[in-house]
Amino acid sequence: MSESKEEQGPMVPGDKAQPGAENAGEDLCPTCGGTGRYRGEECENCGGSGRVWVPVGTP
Repeated sequence: MSESKEEQGPMVPGDKAQPGAENAGEDLCPTCGGTGRYRGEECENCGGSGRVWVPVGTP
């Protein structure tokens, strides 16, 4: 069974789709390259996770 939106956590600034949505997938954060750190601090774009949610399968 897939996780619900509540289990995925809140959206972060870099998310372009709702976490856990049927037409969404995780991608590496373009700001920090997936490290979760940017210029020695937690990346604000991904909230330090190194991942962002993006739409998939849409034109």
